[in-house]
Amino acid sequence: MLMRRDLTPVSELVAFWNIRRADRAMPSRKDFIAEDFRPWFGHIRMLAVEYDPLRFKVTLEGTEIRDLAGEDFTGRYLDDVYKAAYRELLLTPYQACVAAKTPRQDVLSPGMALQNFTTLERVMLPCGDGNRVTHLIVALYAHGFQRDAGTIYRD
Repeated sequence: MLMRRDLTPVSELVAFWNIRRADRAMPSRKDFIAEDFRPWFGHIRMLAVEYDPLRFKVTLEGTEIRDLAGEDFTGRYLDDVYKAAYRELLLTPYQACVAAKTPRQDVLSPGMALQNFTTLERVMLPCGDGNRVTHLIVALYAHGFQRDAGTIYRD
């Protein structure tokens, strides 16, 4: 896939998701293979969505995200890796994306204990079968990254 110079990596990923979505509410996770994400490698986190209770399991963690977090969370649940004080606040956007079944884009500024970037672009793209979200494709782009700053993750 060729990257358009007039689009940011995040908006290019959303456009790619929309192509795969076609006329459906959302694409299926099966509509993608790992190589499809080559332009965004390192910035992708894949989450499996589980219900009753609603939880998000990291099934793929890009190297840039790993560096931002300070460790690889593959195989772990987000509610297990976020500090209790921030858990509800941090999980709410993921829950909202699943409820709406539509993409969610945010530009975040440092806050809480997370001080290791100047801005963070995030997009969450739901994938599912029928009307149920089964996965979230998450892309994170940190600008002004500083390795030795605070963290939102467990001590």
